[in-house]
Parts: sequence; C-alpha cells; structure tokens
Amino acid sequence: MKVGRLDPIRDILNHMVNPQDIGISSSRLTHSYKIVERFVEEEPSRGAAMLIGRYGQYLVPRVFGYKGVSDYSEMLVGDPVEPDTIFLIASPTKPVTSLAVCILIERGLITLDQPVKDIIPELSQDKHDMRILQILTHTSGLPDALPNNHRLRAEHMPLETFIDEVYSVPLDFQSGTRVKYQSLGFALQAEIVRRVTGIPLPEFLSTEVFGPLGMRDTFLGRTSQDRSRIADIVLTKDQLQAGWTWNGDYWHKFGAPWGGLFSTVGDYARLLQLMLDGGTTGGVEILSRSMAVRMTTDNLGFQETLSSVDRANRTWGLGWMMRESWDPSPLGDVVSEYAFGHWGVSGTVVWADPKTSLVFVMFTNQPESPAWLGMVSNAVAGSILG
Repeated sequence: MKVGRLDPIRDILNHMVNPQDIGISSSRLTHSYKIVERFVEEEPSRGAAMLIGRYGQYLVPRVFGYKGVSDYSEMLVGDPVEPDTIFLIASPTKPVTSLAVCILIERGLITLDQPVKDIIPELSQDKHDMRILQILTHTSGLPDALPNNHRLRAEHMPLETFIDEVYSVPLDFQSGTRVKYQSLGFALQAEIVRRVTGIPLPEFLSTEVFGPLGMRDTFLGRTSQDRSRIADIVLTKDQLQAGWTWNGDYWHKFGAPWGGLFSTVGDYARLLQLMLDGGTTGGVEILSRSMAVRMTTDNLGFQETLSSVDRANRTWGLGWMMRESWDPSPLGDVVSEYAFGHWGVSGTVVWADPKTSLVFVMFTNQPESPAWLGMVSNAVAGSILG
C-alpha cells in the first residue's frame, strides 16, 4: 500500500543540514571532495555530483565540472553540472529492476523459487531449472552479454530483440552452481514484470516506485524529458565509431533493464533511504520491511547448490551488491558488512549502510573502475565522527 507522495526536491535539496548535525566531520569529508576535484580536473569535460546523508537528513549536494563534451569536432565542454543534473547511471539500474520483481513476489504473483520457464516458456532446455532467485543473485549461469551484443547495438535493435536472444543463448554454467556477474538475467526480470502484469517495466516503475517516491527526474528510457539536463558520458574515439553511443537517442530511449536508468543524486538517495528505512519512507510504503531486508542482505549463503567457495566468500542481495560482492569493492573498505549498493561502468556508485545510517550517491560522466569509486567511498565512510 502506498500512502501519499514524496518530493525529493522539497524533502532533500531544500532541507539541508550541516555535517556536524548528523555526526560527520567536515574536515574529514573534504578528503572525498579533493579526490573528485582532482579527478575532474584531469579531463575538461568530466563532471560529477555527490550527495551524502545520515539519519534521513542530507548535506548540500556537491557538484564538480561539466556535463560532458557538446561538440567533439571542437571539443567544447557542456554546461556545468548542477544538483539536479540527470545522469545515465548504468548498473545501479539493476537493483531497481529487481525491486519491481520483489514487489510482484510480495503481492503473491510469483515466488523466488519459481522456475523462470513457468513465466517464459520459450527458454531453451538448458534453462528449465533456472529459478527467479538465481537471476536476482547472479547465479543463473547466463553470460553477462550476448555474443552479438555489439552488432545488435550498432544496428539499433530494440530491447525485445535482445530479450528474444537471451532465451537461446548458451549458459556459461549450470544454473545455481556458481556466482558470475551478468546483465542478461535483468533482461529476463523485465520480461517477467511485463508478462505477469501486462505492463512494461519502465511504466511499472514509474507508477509503482518513482511517482510515489517523488523521483520525478528518474526514468528508464528517455521519452519527452529535457535532453539538455542530461550529462553526456565522456567517450573514447573507438566508442564514437561503434555505430552507437551512450549519448545517442538510440541508447537513451532503449531502456536497458540492466543499465539504462537515468536519475539525479537527489532522486536515487530517496530510493536508498527507502531501503534503509525498511520499505517505507516519508509515509510512502513501497515494500514490506521483511522484503526490504531480504533484498539488502546476503542471499547466497543458503543456496546449497553453489560451490562452497562462492558461498563462503561471495555475497549478493536481491539485485543489491554487498561489500563482498566485488573485488575491489566500489563500496570501499570502511563501510560495515551490512552496507548495500551498486556501482556503474559509466562512473557511478551508490550505497547505504544500515549500521551507520549513512547514504552516499555519486554520479559522474566518466567511465571508471570500482577501485577509484571505492577510494571516494572510503573517504565518505571515514568522515563519521567517533
């Protein structure tokens, strides 16, 4: 049941606090700002936005640099990044897609242990034992991308073509036996939402999540949104010649369930706060507390068919990355073992830590490694007093 509607511009950007009010050291926090400042200064078209909060209260967003190159022939940088600049956030899309699936689970429409073929009977024989839990926790055996991924993108094929090809793509290993990060399971999650509800994933998320939470600048696939507010990803020469780019209309409108979400730091902070608050925040209920906890805690340890090494050393929530999900961890080394979040190849990192009540969102337009993102995360997590 959803109660009321939130406005993150009102609730977050217009009600700021000082760091010391929420137990954060201003001097320590400057370490994170300096890291990002140096990073942005290395490339004129780089830009970034950061938002940090604790106990449901937020600091003034920090912005750096520019929205990207507006003309590659002249190498002209775009407008400066603003607190409400919209970024293509890449893989932090994944837990949002999984949120839609989890909403269906707690409505009694599907179950975690249910074979995916019950909903998508077109799946090839090798996928008949694949469970919904496994496509949520990177244990499905699906590859990260289709073998012809680049060709399909260069030919501007629609999402439906990608999903159709997932049905027959060979598995890398038998479902449920190993952990391997992959995007194609999230394509199947989008199709599950569409088949069970009759509503495409972007519309479902807009109605059931973004609208009630007041995430008015968050969308899966650009439609009528103001293009000028969206930061351009800094591209290499090879990417410019690939037949498609992250900045073109094709990808902007594609709506990839694994990496096509657009958002602002204020909007995404609202989503993290929802999970941190147990599924209800600001009087708006999206999930039950039990499902919110299930999504943000380890779901690998009890999967008995997994290798003992994976069960002992890897962790994944339902769509959400935990600290031990990735090495090196983009969530950093200082957050607690209870922290959850995600990183994106476009240069983004988001996380929340239930032990410290800290929320961190950083979006950049420079594709970067998890190691660098983890350095910034360390400086933010290390800013807590006491």
